[in-house]
Amino acid sequence: MNDRFEEKSFETAANYEFAQLGGAGGCPACGLRYCAFCGWLSAGATIDIWSPGQVLEGALGFDVLVDVQGDASRIGALIGAAIPPGMYWQPMYGHHPGVTSAPSWASLFIQYKRPDWVTRRRGKFLKLFPGPFHRFALDANQHAALIRLRSAAAGQALALYASPRFHTNTDLAFHRSRRLVLERTAFIDVGTTPGHQHGAYDESIARLCSEPEEVSALGLPALLAAVRRLDLPTWDSVGDGLRAHLEMIALAVEPPTQDRDTPSSVDRPVEFRIESILSFVAQNNLTWLLCAVGR
Repeated sequence: MNDRFEEKSFETAANYEFAQLGGAGGCPACGLRYCAFCGWLSAGATIDIWSPGQVLEGALGFDVLVDVQGDASRIGALIGAAIPPGMYWQPMYGHHPGVTSAPSWASLFIQYKRPDWVTRRRGKFLKLFPGPFHRFALDANQHAALIRLRSAAAGQALALYASPRFHTNTDLAFHRSRRLVLERTAFIDVGTTPGHQHGAYDESIARLCSEPEEVSALGLPALLAAVRRLDLPTWDSVGDGLRAHLEMIALAVEPPTQDRDTPSSVDRPVEFRIESILSFVAQNNLTWLLCAVGR
C-alpha cells in the first residue's frame, strides 16, 4: 500500500503552522486580536485555512487562503489599498510589549516539495551522500525564476525550497498532530546556478544537481534567524515601509525583458503591485510570506 502523502497536504500543514507563529496577548500597537503588521495572535483567536487544490488554483489566483477573524480589511486600510481576493498578509514576527517603532519588511518565497526517500544510490549520488537521503525534482523555469527573484530583491527577500525530513502519510499525520511539521522541514536555498534537475538532502547536507552545487538547508530556528539578519531598511511609518517593500518586490518579479510601452510596477497603483506579485506567486506555485520584522 502506498503511504506517500500529496505535496498539497504537506504544504497546507506547513502553512497552517506558519500562521501560528504569532505571539500571545493583544497587539501593543493597534489592539487587534490578530495583527499582520506585528504578527500578533491573541489567545483564543481563530484561524481558518482553505486550500482549493490544483484544479482551481489557476482560476482563483491563490493556492491557500487564511482568514483570521476578518482583520485583513483593516490591514489593507493602513496602506491605502483594498486587499485583492485571496490575499493574505502572513507575518512571521511579533513586536514585544513596549516596542513602538515600525517594523522592517521582508518577503519569504517558498516552493514546497514532496521528496522521494532514496535508499539505493546510483551514479553521482553514490559520492554525494554516505547513506539514504531525500530527493525532489526541480522545474527548470521555476528554478530560474526563484534565482532571478532572490538576486533582484535587494537583500529583502529569501527564496527557498521546503521539503520535509519524512516521506510517509503516517509521518505527516504524526507531525501534524503535534505541530512539528515545520520543525521537521528542511528549508533549502535555491542556489545560484540555473539548470538543476533535482534537490537532495540528508540530515547534514543539501545539494542541487545535475552538476552538484552545495547549498544551505536550514531548520526553522535558523530560517527565522536568517530573516532577522537581512539588512532591511527602517521606516517611521508602517504604511510607508510596507508600500516601499511591495514596490521593490513587484519590480523584482517583473519579467526580465519589459516592454518599453508597458508601465513599470512602480508607476502603477499599490493594488497593481500586489496583484503582480500574486500573479508571480500563482505562476510559480509559491507561498509568499510577508514578514514584519521587529527591531
